[in-house]
Amino acid sequence: MDHLLGSTSAQDDGSTSFTTQPPIVDNTLNTTNDNTADLGWTPEEVIRQVEYYFSDENLATDKHLLGKLKEAKYRDYGEGLVSWKQISSWGRMRQFSGPTSQVRDAIRGSKILEVVNNKFIRRRIPYDMAKAKVDPAIRAQELADSKKNVVLAANPHLTKGMLRVTNFEHDYVNPALTPEERRANEEDYSTDNSFCYRMELAIVRYLKKRRGHEKVNLLFDDYLDYCGIHKDFSQFTGGMSKAEIEWLSKDEIETRNMKHFVLDEARESIDAGDGTWFVNFPGTLRGFFSTRFSTRFDTTHQEVVEASCNILRNWFKYLLHHNVFAEYTDQLKDSITVLGEIEKELPLMTKASKSLPGVFNIAASIAMNGSATASCVKQTSYEDDDFEPDISADAVVFTKLEARTIFLTGIVAYGNQAQIDMAEAHVTDLTKLRVVWEDDD
Repeated sequence: MDHLLGSTSAQDDGSTSFTTQPPIVDNTLNTTNDNTADLGWTPEEVIRQVEYYFSDENLATDKHLLGKLKEAKYRDYGEGLVSWKQISSWGRMRQFSGPTSQVRDAIRGSKILEVVNNKFIRRRIPYDMAKAKVDPAIRAQELADSKKNVVLAANPHLTKGMLRVTNFEHDYVNPALTPEERRANEEDYSTDNSFCYRMELAIVRYLKKRRGHEKVNLLFDDYLDYCGIHKDFSQFTGGMSKAEIEWLSKDEIETRNMKHFVLDEARESIDAGDGTWFVNFPGTLRGFFSTRFSTRFDTTHQEVVEASCNILRNWFKYLLHHNVFAEYTDQLKDSITVLGEIEKELPLMTKASKSLPGVFNIAASIAMNGSATASCVKQTSYEDDDFEPDISADAVVFTKLEARTIFLTGIVAYGNQAQIDMAEAHVTDLTKLRVVWEDDD
C-alpha cells in the first residue's frame, strides 16, 4: 500500500504554546487504553503513514516538510522536530478518527520515529539533508537572487524592481508564435492596412511585452518622436475597470491603450504618397544617432551606445518577427546592420570630434602633406628605444594616421555633401586634395 501513501503536508499549523523544558522522549506504547479497533484503524496503519512522511523517499522531494525539519522555533526541544498538531491536520491523517492523543500514542510503537514531550515527532536517526533533491528551477532562482543581491550591494542606487527581467536583454529571443498569433498577425499586419495603423498597433503590443526603465523609455520615445511618432498622454489616461473591459473587443482595448500616434501631417503624406514624408528605417536611425541622441546621452561611453543600440535592435527584431511591415523587410534588416556600425563608430567619432575645430587645420595640413608636416608629425617609434623627443606639453602633434582620422571625421561630421564626395574620391591619397579659401564679404 506504499504507493497510496501521500505527502500532502503543505498546510499551515496553528501556533503551539508550551513552556521550555528538557525534552522528554516517551515511546512506551500505552496499551491500557487500546481500543483503536473500534475506531476503524490500527496502530500499524498510523505508524506506516507517519513513517512514510519522514522517510528518505518522501523527504527528498517534500519541500514543505523538509522546511519544517529545519525550523528553529522548536530547537529548545532538540533538532528535527515537527509539531504533532500540524502532522495530525494533514489530509491522510484525517482518516484516523478519535482523539488525536490516541493517534499520537500509536506512533510510540515505531522503531523509526519517536514522540517528544507529547507535542513533537522526529526521526530517531536524523535525515541527511544532502539527499534532498532541489528543483532545478528553484536552484536557478536562488542563483539569480544571489547575483541580484551582489549587484544591489555594489549599486545602492538600484532597486530590486530595476533588476527584473525586461525583455530588453542583449540575448533576448522573441518566443515562437502560436498558430493563433500567426493568424492575428496576418490579419492585423496585412499590407492592406495602412502603414500608420500597423505602426501604432505594433508599438502598443511591443511595449506590453517589455518592462522599460526610465532611460529605456526615454530613448525609445525620443527615437519614435524623431521619426514623426508623437507620445500623447492625454489619450485615455487611467486604467479600465473589469466591467468596462468586458464590453470591449480586443481591438478596442488596444486602441484605448495606445499612447504613440503618427503625426497627422506624416499620416496624410504617407497615405497620399506625395513624398513629403516617406518610410526610411535605416535613414532615420542614422539621423537620430547623428543629431538628437548626442543631446540626451553620453556618446563617448561605449557601454551607453551599445545599450542604446540594443534597445532599438530589440524593436526592429520584434517588427521582423511579427512581420509587421512585410514590404519593408529589407529596410528592417539593413537597420539592424546599421546599429552594429553605430556601436563601433559613434564613440570613436565623438572622441575625435572633441579635437575639432581647434586642431582640424593642423590635421588637414598633415593629411595633405602641407606645412604642418615639418613640425607637427609625431613618430610612432624611434630606432633608439630609450630616445624621448623634446616636445613641449602644449604642442599639438599627431601621427599621420591620427591626423588622417581627425581630418576625415571632421569632413563627415561637419562638411557639406560636396566636400564629403570629394574626400571619398581621394580617400586613398589625401594629398591630391586642395584647400580653397573664401574671403568673407
